[in-house]
Amino acid sequence: MLKYPIGVVQFAESGGVDVEKLRKFFREIRAEIRKIHWPNRDELLGATGVVLIILGVTGIYFFFLDMVFSNAMEALLRALGIG
Repeated sequence: MLKYPIGVVQFAESGGVDVEKLRKFFREIRAEIRKIHWPNRDELLGATGVVLIILGVTGIYFFFLDMVFSNAMEALLRALGIG
């Protein structure tokens, strides 16, 4: 039975952490974060409004679709003498 997981042994054999690669990685992360366009208040409220409107419209759509299928299923079951 192994005393350590295989990944730990491979990591130790490779010499551990390459500090320069790690620093480069975090520098690149910082550079990418600076490229992000953060929305201002008006953009955020506009996008939130669009999401809420779409949510309401799809909710109403599925409500009516559910009503149609429920009534159709009830009619079918009544016609078959089951319901």
